[in-house]
Amino acid sequence: MVIAFIMDYYLSNYYFKDWKNVSTYQKDFWNVTHKGGVYNVAIFGSSRAFHSVNPKVLGIKSKWMNFGSDGTSHGDHFLFLHQALENNEMDTIMLEVDEFTLSGYETNTDPFKEYVFALKVKESPFKETSKDYMDAVKNTIWKLPLTKFLEYNSFYSLGYGPSYDKNTFNESFGFEGLESDTFNKNFEGDSVVCSIHPIDIKYLENFISLANKMNKVTILFTAPVHPRFLEKEKNRNMSIFKIQEMAKKYNVDYFDYSTIFEQKQRYFADYTHLNRSGADKFTIIMRDRINGR
Repeated sequence: MVIAFIMDYYLSNYYFKDWKNVSTYQKDFWNVTHKGGVYNVAIFGSSRAFHSVNPKVLGIKSKWMNFGSDGTSHGDHFLFLHQALENNEMDTIMLEVDEFTLSGYETNTDPFKEYVFALKVKESPFKETSKDYMDAVKNTIWKLPLTKFLEYNSFYSLGYGPSYDKNTFNESFGFEGLESDTFNKNFEGDSVVCSIHPIDIKYLENFISLANKMNKVTILFTAPVHPRFLEKEKNRNMSIFKIQEMAKKYNVDYFDYSTIFEQKQRYFADYTHLNRSGADKFTIIMRDRINGR
């Protein structure tokens, strides 16, 4: 056991410190390791931010960066922001929030990406966030040495792992475009019932509070949704009202772009994500609105 504690300390504080030697690279790890940026606007959110806002179309002088990532919750967004503020400078912070992010705790495949923050699970605010999102038994087990590395050994590997180029997201300003625009636009699925979970509200509030505490301009926005999908949603107004309530409570702007492409369905890659052309158009619309505030 003593040897295990020594190994855990070495791996956490030296070998993998600041996410060095992570063997499998993805946007989540880029979000927490990207350093030295000076941005006018930083975008945060789930895939609906990651694939919908393309800073590159604005040019390098605009100084926009996209910190969005697939399948993330407001707990993830809060920790991404915490880390990004330590590593970079930014004036305006924009968070994509919608009927899906308000229920991520229950509806996401992975409500929280604890493997990304495993190295800092004993530090605040990572410790508190992990406790809120993770299963209590698992959270307890993670207090034992090496357990967090064993579960996610595909990321925290002692052996030689796949090489990756961090410039992939540096060069795209954090954006990844979706190309498909040929999906079946007649939604065949069952009705989608929107809900709100208190944990997701808590971390939405934590995100806004942190940005406000750092004296940043904070803007909430909802990315465009395909009109066929909107027709199938139940209780969506409840979610949008909650977002409006949060914006008013914390005195921040909220831009609802849900229906701006209602007559331009060619801009969608699927029911809830824009394709690259749609992302380019949407980014310019957002830039113009921010500049005109």
